[in-house]
Amino acid sequence: MKKIAQLLLFVFVVFLATPTVVTYIDRDIDVSMAFTANEEENSSKTQPGFEYTLHDHDPTYTSIQFSQEQTSLNHSYKEGYRLVFLDVLSPPPKQA
Repeated sequence: MKKIAQLLLFVFVVFLATPTVVTYIDRDIDVSMAFTANEEENSSKTQPGFEYTLHDHDPTYTSIQFSQEQTSLNHSYKEGYRLVFLDVLSPPPKQA
C-alpha cells in the first residue's frame, strides 16, 4: 500500500513539475497548453448561456382554490397541538 502511494505521489509531482522543467531546459518551447487546461473551465466561450423566461399567470379559479386548500391544510395541522408551556407539572417552590 505504501508503494502505491509513493508511486502516485511521484506521478503527481512529475505532472506538476513537467512544464517548469521543460521551460528550464529550452525557453523557446511553448508550454502554455499546460496552463490553459485549467483555465479552460473559466473561459467565456465555455460558459453556458441561461435564458430565463417568466410567464405572467392570471389568477384563475383553480389557482385560488389550490391556495385556499394549502392554507386550510396548514391551519389544521396547527390546531391539533396543545400548548405545553401552560401545563404546570410541579407546584411552585416554597418561599423561605
